[in-house]
Amino acid sequence: MTQGAASPARIGVVKPCCIGDCVMALPTLDSLAAAFPNADLQVFVGPHSQPIFEGREPWTVRSIGDRITAKAAGRQALSIRAEDFDLVVVLERSRILTSAFVALAGCPVAAVTRVMPEVRHESVAYLDALRGLAIEPLVTQPVLRPSRQEAEIADQLCSCWPRTVLFHPGGAENPGATMPDKRWPASHYVALARLIESHGYTVIFSGGASDRELVSRIVQDAGLPSDRSLAGQVSLGGAIAVAARSSLYVGGDTGMSHIAAAAGTPVVAIFGPTNPRRYRPIGDRVTVVAPAASWTLPDVDLRRASSATVPCTSDVTVDQVSAACLAILPPGGSSE
Repeated sequence: MTQGAASPARIGVVKPCCIGDCVMALPTLDSLAAAFPNADLQVFVGPHSQPIFEGREPWTVRSIGDRITAKAAGRQALSIRAEDFDLVVVLERSRILTSAFVALAGCPVAAVTRVMPEVRHESVAYLDALRGLAIEPLVTQPVLRPSRQEAEIADQLCSCWPRTVLFHPGGAENPGATMPDKRWPASHYVALARLIESHGYTVIFSGGASDRELVSRIVQDAGLPSDRSLAGQVSLGGAIAVAARSSLYVGGDTGMSHIAAAAGTPVVAIFGPTNPRRYRPIGDRVTVVAPAASWTLPDVDLRRASSATVPCTSDVTVDQVSAACLAILPPGGSSE
């Protein structure tokens, strides 16, 4: 689509949270920027996920709160109204947020439609918001590239480790919500680390500051040097760079898995209480390992659901994940 007289001059995109969702929203933003190349495109995102959208020329990043409340949604809608936007795109499954913008933004609002039962991948649901504007998306897969500085830091940090395989055993923590049922058992990571090391690869670990204790315990139990843990030591941008230079990434249904896939790294993603058809990382180099029941699972609010009512990541065996890893990795730690 080319810029015309009726094209919006100022577009606001609202995507407060969370990291994985923001990665899945990248194709929608890239397609929107391609459709309106001359528009002033501003992306409103919470601090937790902001680095996903930073450093990309087509848009400007603006900060909003991570958590959505009725009061915050109304305040944000009125703030956008005061800036005279021509179009607002809400990429969030929140009736509160969408209703506030429709009522108060003072301009046309495109939003994620609610379909019951929902069978679309989350990224497709975001792209459908553009199709509602008669925009056929030009981009369907997210792409993340580290900055030159971040890549250099990652190279320096990992230079002594040849043929790295990146594990991310933590995560599943977002502002206002922690979902530990998404995590594969720590003992399984210990066993997998030993096996991958025996094949000539170097296993390193990513994670946030809150993952340090978990990662340290896994590293110790696997008999690896303590410096293999990068938990809490690199920024989100740095994590993109570390993932991009790794031979393989292994993790659960967490934002870091989406980051690794978008960075072009081969990914083995372990699912359990969430449906991979809806939330798996996007990419041709992604392998999902999950219980059979996960693939037909309806939407589940893990903040309220009992773990006894949903498939478990612990049902995924070390043998299943190791088979997926070894099918990707060249034998003997040889270069790809």
